[in-house]
Amino acid sequence: MHERYQRPQVQDLGTKWKIYYWDYTEGTRRRRSKSWAKSVVGGQREAQRLADQFMERVNERNNEPHLFASDEENLRALYDKCRDLTWPFLKNSTRKQYAESFNTYLLPVFGNSKLRKLSTVELQAYFNSLQVALSPKSIRLVHGTLRAALNQGIAWGLLDRNPAVGVKLPRRRAVKPTIVLPLVEIRRVLETVNEPTRSLLVLMVFASMRPGEVFALRWNDVLRDRVIVDERVYDDEFDDVKTEAGNREVPFDRHGIILAAIPANVDEKHQVPQA
Repeated sequence: MHERYQRPQVQDLGTKWKIYYWDYTEGTRRRRSKSWAKSVVGGQREAQRLADQFMERVNERNNEPHLFASDEENLRALYDKCRDLTWPFLKNSTRKQYAESFNTYLLPVFGNSKLRKLSTVELQAYFNSLQVALSPKSIRLVHGTLRAALNQGIAWGLLDRNPAVGVKLPRRRAVKPTIVLPLVEIRRVLETVNEPTRSLLVLMVFASMRPGEVFALRWNDVLRDRVIVDERVYDDEFDDVKTEAGNREVPFDRHGIILAAIPANVDEKHQVPQA
């Protein structure tokens, strides 16, 4: 196919600058326009610069019409594209949370909605309705999923603005203060449980490791004076740690509590000294 490239010149229409261009994404050529108010863009040079930036996306879409056919420009198609093209680069936990938000909440309501016809008002009403069944935190997760997918749609030229931006969400509820057990209570708990539960609890409490980080611990993560935390298990799959700060080293305590929780029957290559 011959590459289509257009660079229309802005026209002065009194109160606004305007360009006309051809749109090929629906299979047949259609004439379309784009304008900028002079109250926002005062000079013709600035208007031409904005027009050139706008046409970069138009030219990309026109040269890949199979990706942007009008009958695919709905939320379900965007979900499919994100799932296949960009979500494989995300963490397992993020992919699963995104898929759950879409399949449980978003696609049943907006799956067939055209992306360019989604409105902030419509989304506001929907997220308001979720307050009956979901906590503010869960509502924010669903909203964040939709906003991220629509941002990707903007990057692909499927829509010009993100209608999820501007939706007001319920305030987060006050978090109850963390209850820290005194050492005597911790000791009492550890004395009542059997192995391997006891060792797992020791690593969680004294090494500040999340459960998934403990289950993902490998022999080559155990050094002579510390433990390397760079992996976790989530839904039976190995994955990166939850946050960038979670990639860390945990030194052994001077009392040998952490070391005692790690079995010493490792091979010579990763031999751990006895407590």
